[in-house]
Amino acid sequence: MKSIKSSFIRIFIISCFCFTWYSSFAGFDYNINCRKAFHLIISLRFDEAKKVIACEKNLDPSNAIPVFLDNYIDFLTVAIGQDNEKYKILYQGKSIRIDKITNSGKKSPYNKYCLAEIYLQWAILRLFISENEIGLWEGISTALDINKVNSLIESNIKEYPHFVPNKMCLAVLHAMSGAITDEYSWARYIIPFNGSITQSVSELKEVLDYSMINESYSYLTEECLLYLTFIQLNLSSDKRAALDLIKYYNDTSLKEIIRANPLLIYAKAGIYMKNGMNDSALNLFRSAPSGNRYFPFYQMDFSYGKALMNKLDGKASLYFFKYILNFKGSHLLKTSMQQIAWQYLLDNNQSKYKDYMNKCRLIGNATGESDKMANHEGLNGKPPDIILLKARLLCDGGYYEKALSVLKDFSIPVKTRNKRDTIEYLYRYGRIYHEWGKHKIAEEYYERCISASRGTSYYFAMNASYQLGVMFENQKDFIKARYFYNKCLSLDADEYKKGIRQKAKVALKRIGQK
Repeated sequence: MKSIKSSFIRIFIISCFCFTWYSSFAGFDYNINCRKAFHLIISLRFDEAKKVIACEKNLDPSNAIPVFLDNYIDFLTVAIGQDNEKYKILYQGKSIRIDKITNSGKKSPYNKYCLAEIYLQWAILRLFISENEIGLWEGISTALDINKVNSLIESNIKEYPHFVPNKMCLAVLHAMSGAITDEYSWARYIIPFNGSITQSVSELKEVLDYSMINESYSYLTEECLLYLTFIQLNLSSDKRAALDLIKYYNDTSLKEIIRANPLLIYAKAGIYMKNGMNDSALNLFRSAPSGNRYFPFYQMDFSYGKALMNKLDGKASLYFFKYILNFKGSHLLKTSMQQIAWQYLLDNNQSKYKDYMNKCRLIGNATGESDKMANHEGLNGKPPDIILLKARLLCDGGYYEKALSVLKDFSIPVKTRNKRDTIEYLYRYGRIYHEWGKHKIAEEYYERCISASRGTSYYFAMNASYQLGVMFENQKDFIKARYFYNKCLSLDADEYKKGIRQKAKVALKRIGQK
């Protein structure tokens, strides 16, 4: 695999002279119709894409690319909608499509590539649609499919080393491998290949750069940019590195494409939100395309609501209600109900806050990190301190000066405050200065938070230690980063312990022996 990575730039140059060899091959013709259909699919315009696919099937019944495109529509339908019943229905088409592609154009590089992509997509969906945290059997089944993907891609690379899509699929596998923690170490026996997040990002950037200058592979650009954004925001420690991707989103050759693509608008807004550029994200949400042409994308409503919430804008609840009423899955339902409850709390309506936190306990599943936190608050029955809540939200939005201004009011004595609030007060200062890039001051408050937490079981000391690890990792001080990640693992808490430890374990694996 190392030789493949080191020689890929040379392969790209060679492939400039032979790419047409791959665009059309017996059984697989990624022609202009198929490229148009794929662009419509990745833009969530499924009905239009289906018409183009039907046209291509009539023109060339032997072309297997439309079979792959049909599966891509199903993949996005389930991944976005997260409707369990829809998943069960659409899953029935998996084996039929695999059989069709297996028996088509065996001498084409698209044969094994399309098979690998279909196996990978359904493996990802198995994780998405799981109602609870993934069990052993689901994990084994998923790992077996991922191993099959790797075998197909490795074989395809040996046969067609100049075929660029191989690299994108391989990069996704490397990211998945890099995210496996000790908790799922058994998967190593089924997934024998190794990879890292850094390696994955590097490979995807190579594919993205190449796709933007080579018309034959231009259809990979949107998908590759989405993969890169997801990995940088969710699996990398340095979220500011994701800002480097903005140059692609703002490229003149892509501006019109991105403007009409809800997924890419959502991804770009995610980069801004993660980096405290809340107003830029709000502008994107306001301009996002919508209507009957597009498959419903309610995650956009949730994120729009969150961006408004970060600005303490009372209209946020409207978008959380829209998400709750329309989304068919369970992800972020508890979080949405909690956000609505917080809006009432900020409006000093304690009664409504309690009503919606009670509803929070009854809706959705406590699987994702934010849903677990929302559920914990619902079970606990204790509302957060309003000043600390305002400071937290403003910090999330990047309004650091306003957040600090709000925290000054915390010194005013309030009978309901307790030791937890006092510790969180120190933690919030640490988070604000950390996100603001004032690391020396942040370190001081994190250390004070850890010291004040002795003898308590709150999560603040664990997360302060984790955040110190992140801070030093991004400064390339891996000795201190390793120290604080391990310190995080050595601490205990009654709340959110598993999620924080999981992140610390991923981080320790990420920095390895650096």
